Amino acid sequence: MDEQTDYDVGVRVEGWWLPRASFEGLIKNSKLPRPRRPPKEMSSTDLPAIMKLMKALWVIIVARSDLLCYVCVIMNQIMQCQLITIPLSIMVYLWGMLSNPRPSKTFWIIMIGYVELVILLKCIFQFEMMPGNNRPNAKTEYGPLEIVNPFFPSKFMGLTTMNLYYIWEMFILMAIVIHRYYLTNIGLWSTVTTSILPHSLDGLYAMQGGELVKVAQNTPTGSTTDEYIVRSIKTSILDQILLSFKTIFFHYAISFRQFHQRLLMHVYQEASDYYTVMFFFDFCAFATITTLFPVFSEYEPKASVWTYVSTSVIPVRYVMVVFLHFICILIDRAIYLQRSLVLKLVYHFLHVAFVHIWMFVLIPNFINGRMAIEQPAIVAYYIFRCIYLLISAQQIRVGYPSRIWGFYCFHKCGIWNYVNIQGYLLIPFLFELRSSFDWMFTDTSMSIFDWFRMEDIYTSVFKVKCLRGIEDDLMGIPAVKKKLIYKCVYGISLLIFLIILIWFPVMVYSWGRVAGQSNRPSAATLKFQFGDAEPIYENKADLYALSHIEFEYIKQVYNAYDISKEFLYNYKHTDVEVLAFRTGGKTWMIRLDEKKRLLKIINGPHPLPVRMSCKVILPAREEQKVIDISAKKMMFPYSTSRSDAAKLIEGEEVEHPLKVRYLLPKFLKIEQRGKGNVVNVLMLPESDDDDHATGSRNVSFRSVLAAEQNGRVWWDISEETNDANYEAFLQKMPYGSAQSSHLVIFTFSDKIVHSFFSLATGGSIITFYTVFLYVVHGWSREIISKRLNMTWLYELSQADVVYALCKEVYICREAGMWDLEEVAAARVFFMMKSGETCFKLSRFHGIPYNPSTYKTLPTVPRRT
Repeated sequence: MDEQTDYDVGVRVEGWWLPRASFEGLIKNSKLPRPRRPPKEMSSTDLPAIMKLMKALWVIIVARSDLLCYVCVIMNQIMQCQLITIPLSIMVYLWGMLSNPRPSKTFWIIMIGYVELVILLKCIFQFEMMPGNNRPNAKTEYGPLEIVNPFFPSKFMGLTTMNLYYIWEMFILMAIVIHRYYLTNIGLWSTVTTSILPHSLDGLYAMQGGELVKVAQNTPTGSTTDEYIVRSIKTSILDQILLSFKTIFFHYAISFRQFHQRLLMHVYQEASDYYTVMFFFDFCAFATITTLFPVFSEYEPKASVWTYVSTSVIPVRYVMVVFLHFICILIDRAIYLQRSLVLKLVYHFLHVAFVHIWMFVLIPNFINGRMAIEQPAIVAYYIFRCIYLLISAQQIRVGYPSRIWGFYCFHKCGIWNYVNIQGYLLIPFLFELRSSFDWMFTDTSMSIFDWFRMEDIYTSVFKVKCLRGIEDDLMGIPAVKKKLIYKCVYGISLLIFLIILIWFPVMVYSWGRVAGQSNRPSAATLKFQFGDAEPIYENKADLYALSHIEFEYIKQVYNAYDISKEFLYNYKHTDVEVLAFRTGGKTWMIRLDEKKRLLKIINGPHPLPVRMSCKVILPAREEQKVIDISAKKMMFPYSTSRSDAAKLIEGEEVEHPLKVRYLLPKFLKIEQRGKGNVVNVLMLPESDDDDHATGSRNVSFRSVLAAEQNGRVWWDISEETNDANYEAFLQKMPYGSAQSSHLVIFTFSDKIVHSFFSLATGGSIITFYTVFLYVVHGWSREIISKRLNMTWLYELSQADVVYALCKEVYICREAGMWDLEEVAAARVFFMMKSGETCFKLSRFHGIPYNPSTYKTLPTVPRRT
């Protein structure tokens, strides 16, 4: 018993005290059947994790079941985009979310009634006799008016035949019923009303049990009984119409005034600052419409914002819409700085009207009645706007706090705030725009230049304070050798980052040409002409794609030649295409005087150029590209070829066809940046004395008299086949032996990648490497050099002292004490005049190393 700590816990059996341990032992050793215990209920702590999660989510939904109703209303508007349900959204933003402290019973009753009215109207318009439901006419060539016009009343309102027309409204009703059930459970649904007798007769009444009971005239009543005399006066209903209207008007006017007072006078609520969250969703909506504007303005968008920028053609509608959204952000910022709830309430009303007119009137007009649910960008934009409006209404309900710190990054000190402030300073003109805007809409005694200087000082000191916090959290104990794990994590990460920066241009230039999609030509034309006369030959190409087996066979043909094999192994069969031109061209449509002039030039003493032009058209990804490959060979005077050319033009017979050397390109390389070059590595030199081969082939010209016998000719152009290159390579290649009926050109196309990599790899690697290293190295060196020049600031002994002095300026400004704001700003400017002064005055008072700080800092006028 002495060793037991719970001997005082037990049971008393027939006068004997049995401690718990001995009693349980008796029960255990007893031969009697043990009493059955009721099954133990599972507590909330014993539930599985998934059940705990589901229970927690249900508690969250029940705690804010009104938000569930609002979400159902918003989803209904997004999924159906109907004008008839817009009043539900407006009631949510302008009544429900603005009700303080909670929406009244009247609000929920009106919501239920309007949803039921919508379901009833939709049910009526499901019959074929209603406008817009003329099924047979919908299959005609033109269709009825409501099919052509998206703003036909029934279609625009959403009253048309549809499957499951009531499904989203039922979700709203279910959410409101759940909300009403929990309001009823906690006693917030019922309201106190005063009941009046439906029929009151003249006579004497007494109050009994809370009701008026008529008593006889001679009935004795006690002195404590309240007695009432009821008398009826008959009047005309018409005489009371004006009084009734006046009573109704004052009733609703008083209700509206009370609603407005409860909304703007926050006596029992704590003010909160929701501007950061509001700005985030407002900026998300702004970014969505800025980057994806063609979705909002065209039925089938064919261009993008990048197309606007690249072509330097920016639509006026795009500029106006983006500028209007930008102005809205500035207006919201100005209201926030002024902390005016009245202006915020007016802006909230206008914003709700603007968003719904823009979403459900203007955008359907731009995209020809297409539903917003078909465009994810429009859905995302509306969701961002809805969340913004909900948070904006919540901000009006709770009010603005008395103190406002202008920038959310300054609320706390940490690595996340440091990264945010660095990104904020890197965005061009953002620091200047925010500082000037805050100065304009904030009450202060400082000039704008002192304001900029104060903001710069505060930002610099705040970064130092953040770095001190990062050092305390990550750098560990000072004066201790760094551990290997620390050096590996930070050192290897920095080394990998620098190595990637050094080798990034080479990797991008290499991978950008290997990865990507094939960019084979979609069309091609070939043209030959003498001088500047009418072309003697012009024809379009027949395009043929090589199979994998055919391309492998071409590789086998060049297997003994390393340079050629290396070139071919850089491509796949999907990158090679064959351009086959028929040898016979169109009839040469040249005028007689032009023909005489050409003959005069041929028989004259000046050289005659023979031109070849091949235009290759690449498939249009953003804009169609045309590659022009041209060649020119000279025919010198008094040569056999000149006389043969003259005879061919006149339609006479010649012993041998006119031959022009190296005029037709056989292999073309099409680069990523849209340039074409002749490939020479797939051909052998014509003789052993030549060091370099040429990728062009000899061409023979022969004229054929047209069948009309009117002096017109058409030209037959063929490729020479009696050389070493043809025997060694071309006749063994697929499509290479089709010279009898076609002129064949092989194209090798570089792959195309994303526009960003195309921009990087489209130019010279030396140019790209130089620009990249100059920008990145300049950025990194600027960071290091600037940090070296600001060593005195980063090594302040006590940055909290300077930070506290900077905060004094903001506190005095928020309190409206302009003289103290002037003094506090002067102290900060005096301290930051030099590094020595800042070092000396930032030490704590009483440090032996700085004995002069025992005295308080004197009041310093500005610029002394």
